[in-house]
Amino acid sequence: MVEGKNVIVSGAASGIGAACARCLLEQGAAYVALADVNEEQGQKLAVQLQADGFNAGYHKLDVREESQWQSVMKEVVDKCGSVDVLVNNAGVCVLKPISDMSLEDFRRVNDVNMKGVFLGTRSAIMTMRECAGDQPASGSIVNISSIMGQTGLRGAIAYGAGKAAVANMSKALAVECGEKGEFIRINSVHPGTVKSEMTTTMYGEEYFNNKDNFAFIPVQDYGVPEDIGNAVVYLASDQSRMVTGSELTVDGGLTSGIGGEF
Repeated sequence: MVEGKNVIVSGAASGIGAACARCLLEQGAAYVALADVNEEQGQKLAVQLQADGFNAGYHKLDVREESQWQSVMKEVVDKCGSVDVLVNNAGVCVLKPISDMSLEDFRRVNDVNMKGVFLGTRSAIMTMRECAGDQPASGSIVNISSIMGQTGLRGAIAYGAGKAAVANMSKALAVECGEKGEFIRINSVHPGTVKSEMTTTMYGEEYFNNKDNFAFIPVQDYGVPEDIGNAVVYLASDQSRMVTGSELTVDGGLTSGIGGEF
């Protein structure tokens, strides 16, 4: 589905980012840059993927730093000739009531979740335009948002605000690129509850072992990182060539409506 495409995935060292990287490679990506601030885990994943016969490499990236985004873009272009897909996945989560949510907390979350996505998306658009030369620029940018960017959750003040901004930023830039005659498509993916390193650390393994915790979800189950990876593959592929400015929700039906009897 993504044969021959050169991809950058931020926050790729673990969890959803690692799953996105593997899914993209399994579906034919020519190269996946594993961009992450965690060098040890990023290098370890790169070795694992290479041992499985895939073309992947670790690239140091703090998504809050514009110069590092520019460096990663240049490294991939120098190595592969183009950047065709960017997956903005890196994120952090702090859940606190307003009485405990400091300005520092708010800034720390959204320096990664909102500012990082802005910097990555901007760098990718500029790079895709440069690679296109005299032709209309093309590519796919997939921004990982959250259902907390679509609806409210107690305590998700900073996290929800940033994820909502990601969704709207994606729409605005999709319109901007489309109106320039470019085929740079920009979409957002909105996961519900996904069992990953981050959520297991937050909630504990026992949370996911208790089916009662997911009884309110229509499919009565939680997601796994590969569920998000497969959604990303679709949006990165040419099969979604007319999909831009869209929100793809992957939450087992949680936000689709009111369950049970009325």
